Amino acid sequence: MPHEFLTRLRIERAKTLLASGSHNVTEVCFEVGVSSLGSFSALFANRVGLSPSEYRRHVRSGVAVPREIRGALGIGVFETNDINGDYERLGKRGVEFMSPPREQFYGTEAIVKDNSGNWFGLTQPKK
Repeated sequence: MPHEFLTRLRIERAKTLLASGSHNVTEVCFEVGVSSLGSFSALFANRVGLSPSEYRRHVRSGVAVPREIRGALGIGVFETNDINGDYERLGKRGVEFMSPPREQFYGTEAIVKDNSGNWFGLTQPKK
């Protein structure tokens, strides 16, 4: 479990760095403590559903995150108790999801993009 926790922190930090535009993918890889670019890219794509480059390309556009999404777990992560219901309701209101709800080791997560280009994880934690 400690390895999974560390991996989640690395991925969340990588998302933040990629979204900021201040680091290239190689710099992000090393900044989050991964010594192999290939391993980092594969891990990121596996966890996020997009390669680091794809994630960065899409990070600049989107729609506003509605008020229904509350309870921040951390930077760029919001908690929900009904991810499938929220995914459906928010999608009908025009919220852009970069990935549908997918099972992760920590729960179910969908990726949402706001109108400033920021990406957020909408997460329903495992119980």
